[in-house]
Amino acid sequence: MTGIPSLKKRFMMLGASICLLLLIAGGGVGYFMLLQFRTEISSRNLTLVQSLASEISILLNKPVENLGKVQAEFERIPALSSIDRQKLLHSMVVFDDFVDQAQYFDRAGRLLLIEPPRPDHVGLDYGNHPFITNLSREQRVYWSDVFLSATTGNPATTVSFLGGNGILAAKFDLSGLQTIIDVLPPEHGGFIALVDRGGRVIAHTNRTIARQNISLLGNASVQSAVRGKTDSLVETIDGQKGLTSF
Repeated sequence: MTGIPSLKKRFMMLGASICLLLLIAGGGVGYFMLLQFRTEISSRNLTLVQSLASEISILLNKPVENLGKVQAEFERIPALSSIDRQKLLHSMVVFDDFVDQAQYFDRAGRLLLIEPPRPDHVGLDYGNHPFITNLSREQRVYWSDVFLSATTGNPATTVSFLGGNGILAAKFDLSGLQTIIDVLPPEHGGFIALVDRGGRVIAHTNRTIARQNISLLGNASVQSAVRGKTDSLVETIDGQKGLTSF
């Protein structure tokens, strides 16, 4: 009779051991699934951001290309009248969604033409402004740091071209890029930040941040992006923790 309880006890211990093994195995599978889930989210977010970057690059290349064509036209016909030059600037501002203002300077940085017209600005010396001094030093197309436009309050940048006879510059209103981020949010509480090369915010999943002209260069993911690296990590920015991709 004493063997029966002992056998029952052994079966109970065996059952408990099997349950423990199943629990451990289940936990391992659960952890693996969690890692896999996070990896898939990371991959999808990274793909999303790469697609956005490609789309934004295409969108911005067009107005820069148009700006270059106008500069080439100015260079091709040195005797082009001021009226005809003003018409070309006017066409850029009217027909290009990004161009908010167009300006033409002499090589020293003195303003010759501006569209929309601002007669009180014509003749002013902008020779010490970064979009003139940096352009003259680098001898190429120059993008200024992002700033908030005094007229619209939107994130903006100045793109300038150096020619043989003068300098053509255009202020780009970048607020339209916010719309792209708004319609394609990242998954599971993440966020997307579009920044310039100095880490200054152009557009952000949180619109409030985008309107503050703040720099996110202190954040690891932004530093990675500015250095030209593609990364994906969990990070807290401005109190919001999420899976971010750059």
